[in-house]
Amino acid sequence: MNLAVIIPAAGFSTRYAEALKAETATDLARSKLDEDLGGRPVLQRTVELFANHDAVQTIIVAGPNADAAPEAWSEFKNRYADKLGLLGVKLCQGGRTHRYETVKAALALVPDDATHIAVHDAARPCTPPELL
Repeated sequence: MNLAVIIPAAGFSTRYAEALKAETATDLARSKLDEDLGGRPVLQRTVELFANHDAVQTIIVAGPNADAAPEAWSEFKNRYADKLGLLGVKLCQGGRTHRYETVKAALALVPDDATHIAVHDAARPCTPPELL
């Protein structure tokens, strides 16, 4: 099996940011993907689920769309490109509005020799290995 994994990470964590704002009474704009989980960001923990799996040959993380949010795409690359690159991850821009657009953008980077494609939400880092 030659598995390609697409990890959509193009959202803006709007509900999370609103809940955080209500809880802390501050205007902090943080993404849930940046939160610390055992010393590493949530997104990195999610990627590690697949980077350590024998069947996974390709991991593609789709971040914000540069046309819709140029600063968000730039910040995303600055925050994650080096760390995820060390894990062999390819980054791409996600869709402008919807998750299906993000997945479609990432599908363009799936190698022709991939036998299976999985899509896993970036904000789900605690998936048990048995499920994978």
